[in-house]
Amino acid sequence: MNTFVSFFLVEQSLRWKVYLFSAGVSFVYAIVNSFALRRPEETVTLETVSLLFALVTMFVLARILRAKVVAVESESHRPGIRFGWKLAVPAMAAIVFLAWVYVAGISMLQAALVESKLHSLTSFFDSVQASNVSEEDLRARYVKTERVINASLKQDIPVDSGILKNTQQAIHHSLGVARLSDGTKQLGEVTAIDLHSFSITREVREGKITPQYAETLNNSSEFRRQAHYVQGSYTGQTWLILAPGGQIGPARDLILDHVNIRGIVPVEALVVSGERPNVVVRSASFENVTQFLDQITWVDMTFEASRIRYTEGAPLRLRNVSFKNCDLSGLHTPPGWGPVSAELEHRIEQADGRPITFVFERAAN
Repeated sequence: MNTFVSFFLVEQSLRWKVYLFSAGVSFVYAIVNSFALRRPEETVTLETVSLLFALVTMFVLARILRAKVVAVESESHRPGIRFGWKLAVPAMAAIVFLAWVYVAGISMLQAALVESKLHSLTSFFDSVQASNVSEEDLRARYVKTERVINASLKQDIPVDSGILKNTQQAIHHSLGVARLSDGTKQLGEVTAIDLHSFSITREVREGKITPQYAETLNNSSEFRRQAHYVQGSYTGQTWLILAPGGQIGPARDLILDHVNIRGIVPVEALVVSGERPNVVVRSASFENVTQFLDQITWVDMTFEASRIRYTEGAPLRLRNVSFKNCDLSGLHTPPGWGPVSAELEHRIEQADGRPITFVFERAAN
């Protein structure tokens, strides 16, 4: 304990050497990864923060262990600091600080960095007008936002859900006022979907959304009466078996997460209602069902042996969605068939069972 207290309160020269060395190593790490290896700036920044705190903590622990070894091997070692009540408070504060760094400090600092970046991007998207920004600049910001999301998800960074929603709304604003090519529009819409999905994950972690577990719902009618966020098993498989007439919905505000659905016959699985429903399905498989894709956000999904329908001109949001042995004939008949239906069919056939990402939103009036 004396050695621990000594590092923070007495040995100023050693302490600053540790800080400078750790900062130097972290700086070199950032430079090499950013410029030599061309890794994304957002990922490198978060890793550099973790490295900096890990190095400082490692040196403190090494200092303590070395002092213990010297104390055992030598009778003439330097006397330690007398540990009295005057040192108890700062010593405990130092211990709490290191524990905080290990448990929450790094993730909180990473979250602060991410949120600061998202604030900056949100301000940029909010300021976009029809002629005040180039498409290249806007596309670069969409890419940067996507990298921030991916890095945050990979490292499980506790980003505030409200900030994610604000950035999503700002992206929608930029898409509504700027004149963009189809490729840039797709990128912006996909980024908005990823922000939406990430915000759902964070709202559950923050306690803003209370999960209703699929195993506790006796039949599909209970989804209409009480469910908003229905969560299946993340480790196993949760399947809902739909009999004729057992469709889920009409739903206006519903999130299905890791809930797989199989029809005894190809019944319509999920039905939405209203002009702007908030219905999201994530990380699931639908088998032997009939499903209209429009007005639902599909993320990391698989449709297998199912009849696929689409209402031409309606909002379509597919993010990493696979179609295996599905009947696409419904895309040739009303309410389908048109340019969006044709493009959807083309992408599904070209993918040959691999995931596709395709978004269509109505043009703002």
